[in-house]
Amino acid sequence: MIATMDRGDSTCWTLVRDAAAGDPESRADFCRLYEPVIQAYLQARWKLPAGHDDLRDAIQDVFLQCFKPAGALQRVDASQAGGFRAFLYGIARNVARGAEATRRKTSRQGGSPELEVEPFDETSASRVFDHAFARVITREARRLLAERARPG
Repeated sequence: MIATMDRGDSTCWTLVRDAAAGDPESRADFCRLYEPVIQAYLQARWKLPAGHDDLRDAIQDVFLQCFKPAGALQRVDASQAGGFRAFLYGIARNVARGAEATRRKTSRQGGSPELEVEPFDETSASRVFDHAFARVITREARRLLAERARPG
């Protein structure tokens, strides 16, 4: 169960800290909560359909970067400007850039990468990320309100 959100930026820092510490339930909740945000951003950036292998691999890589020993979640700072949204966006963008660099290198070496790296508008992709993040926060807030309204 996801703990309540405890900051003005609507990030559940308890969940982030517990996921960083390796708690399996918190990691599962973290993935459930933020996967749609990461997927929306990568789909907008790469113009790939949901379920595409490159898309799934990149989403998994974002979570790997978050959860690995001394990973990104262990370095997140709740007082950092931009909050958790900016932090997660940076991880997703860096993973995307890394995947794109690998694809370009493969292409230069005569390979045929599945992911075609086409020019894209980072501002538009960033907006998609922001909208997906807002939807996740809104959905989670509704869930918490419904949970609090239940008798008992």
